[in-house]
Amino acid sequence: MGPALVALVASAPAHATEVFAKREDVSCETCHDNPAGGGPRNLVGLYYAATDTLRSDRDTPLAIEEMGNVVQGWLLEVAATPPEIIWRYTTLNGLETLPAPAYAAVTDTELLRRLSLDLRSDLPDPKDTQALLSGDTTIEALVDAYLDSDDFYWTMRLYHRDLVRPRTGIFNQTASLAPIRTIEAADGKKVWRSDYRAGEEKRGSCDAHSRVPVAPYWARHSKVQVCANTASTLRYVGSDRSIDCATEQGQKSGRCGCGPHLLWCYRSDDYGRVKRSMVQEGARIADEILRNDLPYTELVTADWSMWNGRLEHFYARLDGRLGELDDPNVERRWHRVERGPEHSGVLSTHMYLNYFYNGRRWAQRTFETFLCHETVPDFELLDEVSLDHPISYRTHPTAMADVNVNSGRACAACHLQLDGLSRVKDRWDNFGQYYDTGFGGDAVPQTAIFLGQEVDGLSAFGEALAHSEAFADCATNQLWEHLTGHRFRPEESALRRELVAGFVASDHNFRQLVRTMVLTDAYRDEANLKTMERELYQRTMRTLLKQKWSVGDKDGFDRYYDKVGGMDYRRIEARDRTPSPAYSMVQYKAAAELCAKAMESSEAPLIKGIETTRSPNENTLDAVIDTWFLHTYVRPAAQVSDDDRMLFHDVFRQVEQREGPQQGYMAMCTVMLASEDFALY
Repeated sequence: MGPALVALVASAPAHATEVFAKREDVSCETCHDNPAGGGPRNLVGLYYAATDTLRSDRDTPLAIEEMGNVVQGWLLEVAATPPEIIWRYTTLNGLETLPAPAYAAVTDTELLRRLSLDLRSDLPDPKDTQALLSGDTTIEALVDAYLDSDDFYWTMRLYHRDLVRPRTGIFNQTASLAPIRTIEAADGKKVWRSDYRAGEEKRGSCDAHSRVPVAPYWARHSKVQVCANTASTLRYVGSDRSIDCATEQGQKSGRCGCGPHLLWCYRSDDYGRVKRSMVQEGARIADEILRNDLPYTELVTADWSMWNGRLEHFYARLDGRLGELDDPNVERRWHRVERGPEHSGVLSTHMYLNYFYNGRRWAQRTFETFLCHETVPDFELLDEVSLDHPISYRTHPTAMADVNVNSGRACAACHLQLDGLSRVKDRWDNFGQYYDTGFGGDAVPQTAIFLGQEVDGLSAFGEALAHSEAFADCATNQLWEHLTGHRFRPEESALRRELVAGFVASDHNFRQLVRTMVLTDAYRDEANLKTMERELYQRTMRTLLKQKWSVGDKDGFDRYYDKVGGMDYRRIEARDRTPSPAYSMVQYKAAAELCAKAMESSEAPLIKGIETTRSPNENTLDAVIDTWFLHTYVRPAAQVSDDDRMLFHDVFRQVEQREGPQQGYMAMCTVMLASEDFALY
């Protein structure tokens, strides 16, 4: 039985104390793996938990066998008892409600900029601004147009990718057996060879007589030249031993080929691409839901997923069915893949289970992502709840249920929340594979109680979750934070109930929820200011300057990620909610370098039509300032203050006097894009 830490808040014997050890005249390690007591229990400790008895003959073979039988039966009985999924949740009716405030609305153009950045991740086209000002269109019409744009779906993919983004870089690679690499043979031919770890001397010859043509799994319609030992499935016979190459162990030995079509090979250059595809899987499911106006509940109930060719190959290799693929093209675009009825949307995707690779990590992320609950030690909840039975824990679906104890209240205060929820995934392993049965051919218990309803397994939990008030409320709350920068406040409780009710009544139509939110007075409030994130800086600056910020061989924003207070992880790290001063430093650096590059290009919208090498008169400079304000701040000429206009005139003339007009324009561009007015919306 694998060790695990499970909170037992049950009867007195479940609490390890030094007093007990002294009373029984034994050491703490008699019952615990830890000599100091607490932590995982050994067989004797589990026997005591099951019987409230400490045998005097516990070291004899017969006693060990008898205790083992008793413990096994007790564990099966414990595992068969459905635990309750416990967390702290306040219903909508139980929310504190304060009077709604009087909102101070932003102007139509400020609202347009906010809408475009929130819904399209880009600045609005100046034509939209002019049409709005002239009365040729309305905010409602522009919202509808934005919601139908490809930019909206890109933005929502990014939103959902952040929502289910892994906290860890851990990525299971068991499916990757023998990596392969391209080599250039002596005669100049390109040849594939397994990247063995056993050394060159084990690989054998790969001259013209030792190559074979192979139709590889990633492009069956083509042929590649492969070293014969790489393509072989023969038994490797060395001086010391014989290895069966048609086994996982044989492939891992690094002395075998990769099998027919190189099926056991893993393209070494594909690792990063597979990983990048994997972190998109959940977001692509959300994208499919939004594009087809499917109920948002399918995010946690769908028996289908979205894969591209790389994921399809990786998962097929993982499941041992790579040779069965109808279309082996690794470059296939994203497409819908039907899965079995036991699946439950994002909750059971390979991606989600692969990164949140044990039951408690999975439970913690599920609480956070779909129930808006941060799992932290909750001592009041621990004192409020009395469990009359321990909760079992399994390290793998085929492992026997295990029950251990930790006497620390901090541990118990978290495990009280995590262990009940982790039960519903007991038939899923860390790679997303499902098991009908477990130990000894018996069904793995997976029943838990969620909001008073007994749910059997992940699929049933997904259905119960999807149709709960908690799920609809959480989805609404998360979207509100994306749009306004904050979760619902007590003075917004009435609006919160109204939005959740409308969301449920629309059959959980997410696009309709977005539309309803952005047309509220609360969204239009001038107090709802947010700072641009990495993707917004990147997109908007490229729109204005048609330049990519590269530092060496990397994207500039990626290279300076650690210096911007977590630009890329807005829902994960607390530092991202209060950006550090380095935020503006990187914004300024990006603006300065991109503006400098843009001066050499006639394609940049801010530069187009300007003769940057000639000194402009005051009227021409005024016209440039007006155009730039319209593009960057969505502020028409009538709304540009005299102070702002004077500031940009001074910046331009002072730099022009020292460095020439082109540098004057560059300085003005840098000031504009590095300003607080540009960063906030």
